[in-house]
Amino acid sequence: KRYNIKTVFVTNGYMTSDAIKKIGKYLDAVTVDVKASGDPEFYKKYMEVESVQPIFDALKSFKKHRVFTEVSNLIVPEIGESREYNRELLEWIINNLGSSIPYHLLAFMPAHKMQDTPETGLDVLEEFSSEAKRIGLRYVYTHDSAGISGSENTYCYNCGVNVIERTASKITKVNLVGNRCPDCGFKIDLVQE
Repeated sequence: KRYNIKTVFVTNGYMTSDAIKKIGKYLDAVTVDVKASGDPEFYKKYMEVESVQPIFDALKSFKKHRVFTEVSNLIVPEIGESREYNRELLEWIINNLGSSIPYHLLAFMPAHKMQDTPETGLDVLEEFSSEAKRIGLRYVYTHDSAGISGSENTYCYNCGVNVIERTASKITKVNLVGNRCPDCGFKIDLVQE
């Protein structure tokens, strides 16, 4: 921070509040990568994690320490695409972190020990994205999903104008006046480069 270098931390969130307290003062933002909508059985079977609660505790701790927080959710076909757990995760985010938390849906790509698991279908990403918006999250993005038009852009929650345009996760155009929508003046609650 002393040199005005932005620091973003991407983590699975499995850490203590003491660790977050120590590193939080050095972070500008964090993305906590949840797998399979936080399905405890998925974590036990595929990741050998006995409890997902520390991940949710970490998310609350990052918020408490005023670190700008985003949540990503890796949707794994057949074994990690529960609509019920997705809905529970979305409701938890809104109730504990707020509706302005950026929420990223990540498509699973077959790799390593899971090469026989198919890639996440675009229809599933679209369904999960629609559900997130319906429940009330303001900033929902989909990734590794060529074919979903505008899925990485940021739109004004109030009027729908495209305020931040991205291509391949790179910002290509910013259409804001300060941190407000140029059309309706609605405040866009995001960290900018």
